[in-house]
Amino acid sequence: VTHRTAPLGVRERLRLAAESEQAFAADLAALPGLAEVTVLNTCNRLEIYGVAEGHATIERVATLFCERQRLASHEFAPLRLDLRGLAAVDHLLAVAAGLDSQMVGENEIFGQVKKAYAVAQERNSAGPVLNRVFQKTFQAAKHVRTHTAITSGLVSVANVAVDLAQKIFGDPARANILLLGAGDIGRKCGRAFLNRGAVSL
Repeated sequence: VTHRTAPLGVRERLRLAAESEQAFAADLAALPGLAEVTVLNTCNRLEIYGVAEGHATIERVATLFCERQRLASHEFAPLRLDLRGLAAVDHLLAVAAGLDSQMVGENEIFGQVKKAYAVAQERNSAGPVLNRVFQKTFQAAKHVRTHTAITSGLVSVANVAVDLAQKIFGDPARANILLLGAGDIGRKCGRAFLNRGAVSL
Protein backbone atom coordinates (compact mmCIF):
# COMPACT_ATOMS: atom_id res chain seq x y z
CA VAL A 1 0.00 0.00 0.00
CA THR A 2 1.49 3.38 -0.98
CA HIS A 3 0.44 7.03 -1.25
CA ARG A 4 -0.54 6.20 -4.84
CA THR A 5 -2.98 3.45 -3.85
CA ALA A 6 -4.48 4.70 -0.58
CA PRO A 7 -5.30 8.07 1.04
CA LEU A 8 -3.48 9.18 4.20
CA GLY A 9 -6.26 8.15 6.58
CA VAL A 10 -6.22 4.60 5.22
CA ARG A 11 -2.40 4.42 5.27
CA GLU A 12 -2.40 5.50 8.92
CA ARG A 13 -4.85 2.71 9.69
CA LEU A 14 -2.70 0.15 7.89
CA ARG A 15 0.69 1.28 9.22
CA LEU A 16 2.31 -1.17 11.62
CA ALA A 17 3.55 0.04 15.01
CA ALA A 18 7.09 -1.14 15.84
CA GLU A 19 6.00 -4.06 18.06
CA SER A 20 3.28 -5.07 15.60
CA GLU A 21 5.78 -4.98 12.74
CA GLN A 22 8.10 -7.33 14.65
CA ALA A 23 5.26 -9.77 15.31
CA PHE A 24 4.09 -9.58 11.69
CA ALA A 25 7.63 -10.21 10.41
CA ALA A 26 7.89 -13.24 12.70
CA ASP A 27 4.57 -14.56 11.35
CA LEU A 28 5.80 -14.04 7.79
CA ALA A 29 9.08 -15.84 8.52
CA ALA A 30 7.08 -18.86 9.67
CA LEU A 31 4.76 -18.83 6.65
CA PRO A 32 5.16 -21.94 4.47
CA GLY A 33 6.24 -21.12 0.93
CA LEU A 34 7.80 -17.74 1.80
CA ALA A 35 11.57 -18.20 1.63
CA GLU A 36 12.69 -14.58 2.19
CA VAL A 37 10.95 -11.39 3.30
CA THR A 38 11.65 -7.71 4.01
CA VAL A 39 9.05 -5.27 5.34
CA LEU A 40 9.28 -1.58 4.39
CA ASN A 41 7.00 0.31 6.79
CA THR A 42 6.91 4.13 6.54
CA CYS A 43 4.29 6.87 6.83
CA ASN A 44 3.70 6.75 3.06
CA ARG A 45 3.96 3.05 2.34
CA LEU A 46 3.80 -0.47 3.72
CA GLU A 47 5.53 -2.82 1.29
CA ILE A 48 6.46 -6.47 1.65
CA TYR A 49 9.26 -7.77 -0.56
CA GLY A 50 9.58 -11.51 -0.60
CA VAL A 51 10.53 -14.67 -2.41
CA ALA A 52 7.38 -16.78 -2.61
CA GLU A 53 6.65 -20.19 -4.08
CA GLY A 54 3.65 -18.90 -5.96
CA HIS A 55 0.34 -17.05 -6.04
CA ALA A 56 -1.13 -19.00 -3.11
CA THR A 57 1.73 -17.90 -0.83
CA ILE A 58 1.27 -14.26 -1.87
CA GLU A 59 -2.43 -14.52 -1.00
CA ARG A 60 -1.55 -16.00 2.41
CA VAL A 61 0.70 -12.98 3.05
CA ALA A 62 -2.19 -10.63 2.19
CA THR A 63 -4.60 -12.61 4.37
CA LEU A 64 -2.17 -12.55 7.30
CA PHE A 65 -1.80 -8.77 6.96
CA CYS A 66 -5.57 -8.23 6.77
CA GLU A 67 -6.13 -10.36 9.87
CA ARG A 68 -3.49 -8.43 11.82
CA GLN A 69 -4.92 -5.05 10.79
CA ARG A 70 -8.56 -6.20 11.16
CA LEU A 71 -9.30 -5.36 7.56
CA ALA A 72 -11.61 -7.30 5.26
CA SER A 73 -9.90 -8.77 2.20
CA HIS A 74 -12.40 -7.08 -0.13
CA GLU A 75 -11.50 -3.67 1.42
CA PHE A 76 -7.79 -4.34 0.97
CA ALA A 77 -7.96 -5.61 -2.63
CA PRO A 78 -8.42 -2.21 -4.36
CA LEU A 79 -5.66 -0.61 -2.23
CA ARG A 80 -3.12 -3.32 -2.82
CA LEU A 81 -0.21 -2.93 -5.21
CA ASP A 82 0.75 -6.41 -6.40
CA LEU A 83 4.01 -6.55 -8.35
CA ARG A 84 6.07 -9.61 -9.24
CA GLY A 85 9.44 -10.35 -10.76
CA LEU A 86 11.13 -7.49 -12.58
CA ALA A 87 8.17 -5.17 -11.93
CA ALA A 88 8.77 -5.54 -8.18
CA VAL A 89 12.50 -4.88 -8.60
CA ASP A 90 11.78 -1.85 -10.79
CA HIS A 91 9.40 -0.49 -8.14
CA LEU A 92 11.96 -0.94 -5.36
CA LEU A 93 14.56 0.92 -7.45
CA ALA A 94 12.13 3.80 -7.99
CA VAL A 95 11.29 3.91 -4.27
CA ALA A 96 14.93 3.93 -3.09
CA ALA A 97 15.93 6.56 -5.65
CA GLY A 98 13.13 8.87 -4.52
CA LEU A 99 11.23 8.60 -7.80
CA ASP A 100 8.09 7.10 -6.24
CA SER A 101 7.80 9.59 -3.38
CA GLN A 102 5.10 12.20 -2.85
CA MET A 103 7.92 14.70 -3.27
CA VAL A 104 10.20 13.41 -6.02
CA GLY A 105 13.77 13.24 -4.76
CA GLU A 106 12.97 13.30 -1.03
CA ASN A 107 15.93 11.85 0.80
CA GLU A 108 14.39 10.09 3.83
CA ILE A 109 13.21 7.08 1.85
CA PHE A 110 16.69 5.87 0.94
CA GLY A 111 17.57 5.54 4.63
CA GLN A 112 14.23 3.88 5.35
CA VAL A 113 14.82 1.25 2.66
CA LYS A 114 18.33 0.60 4.00
CA LYS A 115 16.95 0.25 7.54
CA ALA A 116 14.22 -2.18 6.42
CA TYR A 117 16.84 -4.34 4.72
CA ALA A 118 19.19 -4.18 7.75
CA VAL A 119 16.33 -5.30 10.03
CA ALA A 120 15.54 -8.19 7.66
CA GLN A 121 19.21 -9.22 7.81
CA GLU A 122 19.12 -9.13 11.62
CA ARG A 123 16.03 -11.35 11.55
CA ASN A 124 17.73 -13.68 9.03
CA SER A 125 14.76 -13.24 6.72
CA ALA A 126 16.71 -11.78 3.78
CA GLY A 127 18.43 -14.51 1.80
CA PRO A 128 20.47 -14.63 -1.41
CA VAL A 129 17.76 -13.25 -3.69
CA LEU A 130 16.76 -10.26 -1.56
CA ASN A 131 20.40 -9.61 -0.62
CA ARG A 132 21.29 -9.20 -4.28
CA VAL A 133 18.15 -7.20 -5.11
CA PHE A 134 18.67 -4.75 -2.25
CA GLN A 135 22.43 -4.35 -2.80
CA LYS A 136 21.87 -3.58 -6.48
CA THR A 137 19.03 -1.24 -5.53
CA PHE A 138 21.34 0.74 -3.23
CA GLN A 139 23.96 1.01 -5.97
CA ALA A 140 21.40 2.20 -8.49
CA ALA A 141 19.80 4.70 -6.08
CA LYS A 142 23.22 6.18 -5.21
CA HIS A 143 24.00 6.46 -8.93
CA VAL A 144 20.71 8.30 -9.56
CA ARG A 145 21.29 10.67 -6.64
CA THR A 146 24.91 11.35 -7.67
CA HIS A 147 24.48 11.74 -11.41
CA THR A 148 21.15 13.56 -11.68
CA ALA A 149 19.65 16.71 -10.16
CA ILE A 150 16.95 14.75 -8.33
CA THR A 151 18.19 15.84 -4.89
CA SER A 152 18.54 19.53 -5.72
CA GLY A 153 16.29 21.94 -3.86
CA LEU A 154 14.13 21.13 -0.85
CA VAL A 155 13.64 17.37 -0.88
CA SER A 156 12.45 16.86 2.66
CA VAL A 157 8.75 16.87 3.52
CA ALA A 158 9.62 18.59 6.80
CA ASN A 159 11.58 21.40 5.11
CA VAL A 160 8.84 21.99 2.55
CA ALA A 161 6.18 22.09 5.30
CA VAL A 162 8.19 24.55 7.40
CA ASP A 163 8.95 26.77 4.39
CA LEU A 164 5.25 26.86 3.54
CA ALA A 165 4.38 27.76 7.15
CA GLN A 166 7.01 30.51 7.03
CA LYS A 167 5.50 31.96 3.84
CA ILE A 168 2.02 31.96 5.35
CA PHE A 169 2.77 33.05 8.94
CA GLY A 170 6.09 34.87 8.67
CA ASP A 171 9.21 34.63 10.81
CA PRO A 172 9.14 31.47 13.03
CA ALA A 173 11.04 33.41 15.74
CA ARG A 174 7.92 35.54 16.30
CA ALA A 175 5.39 32.71 16.28
CA ASN A 176 4.11 30.16 18.75
CA ILE A 177 4.37 26.79 17.03
CA LEU A 178 2.32 23.73 17.88
CA LEU A 179 3.37 20.42 16.32
CA LEU A 180 0.87 17.58 16.41
CA GLY A 181 2.46 14.15 16.20
CA ALA A 182 5.71 12.80 17.60
CA GLY A 183 6.73 10.68 14.63
CA ASP A 184 9.75 11.03 12.40
CA ILE A 185 8.25 13.83 10.28
CA GLY A 186 7.16 15.72 13.41
CA ARG A 187 10.69 15.57 14.85
CA LYS A 188 12.18 16.76 11.56
CA CYS A 189 9.66 19.61 11.36
CA GLY A 190 10.64 20.61 14.90
CA ARG A 191 14.32 20.66 13.95
CA ALA A 192 13.55 22.65 10.79
CA PHE A 193 11.61 25.26 12.80
CA LEU A 194 14.45 25.54 15.32
CA ASN A 195 16.99 25.93 12.50
CA ARG A 196 14.91 28.87 11.20
CA GLY A 197 14.95 30.66 14.55
CA ALA A 198 11.81 29.37 16.31
CA VAL A 199 11.96 29.74 20.09
CA SER A 200 8.42 28.85 21.18
CA LEU A 201 7.92 25.27 20.04
